[in-house]
Amino acid sequence: MCAWNYAFGGSTYFGITTFDLNNDGHMDLLPCGLKCRIYESVANGNSYIAFKLKGVSSNQYGIGATVVLTWSAFAEAQPQQQFRELNGASSGTASPWGSADHRLIFGLGETGVPLRVEVRWPSSVVDVFDDPAVLLLRTNTMEDAVITLYEGSSNDVASGAFV
Repeated sequence: MCAWNYAFGGSTYFGITTFDLNNDGHMDLLPCGLKCRIYESVANGNSYIAFKLKGVSSNQYGIGATVVLTWSAFAEAQPQQQFRELNGASSGTASPWGSADHRLIFGLGETGVPLRVEVRWPSSVVDVFDDPAVLLLRTNTMEDAVITLYEGSSNDVASGAFV
């Protein structure tokens, strides 16, 4: 089969898929070997925000794009940054060795406030979304509320950059 494997929960698995099974913003695990098991993450009340990328000049899924989220733990706190890259394994594509959720989910702690999102696309286009009111409106929602960011549409809410 494969030259490597995972030992997890007392069993051997040949692939692990990470995804948010119940849309609560917490990543769940699905390790698979001869059998698959679901390890559901327990919600802890922390805040989160999620993005889905749609390439225009780049590939349609945004594979290869990097996203930097600037946020603060509360209104007057020093801003912090988190980084995510959408790669082939995180594109949601099927693989016998596992894959990951193609939505980019960022944890914000108990009272986090998203301030700015920067997307660097494979085409070298850089988009910035820095309307905190729009970002905050979509915090802590998953089902039908993941923010879709389109390549080449910085802060263009009217064109559907924030869908």
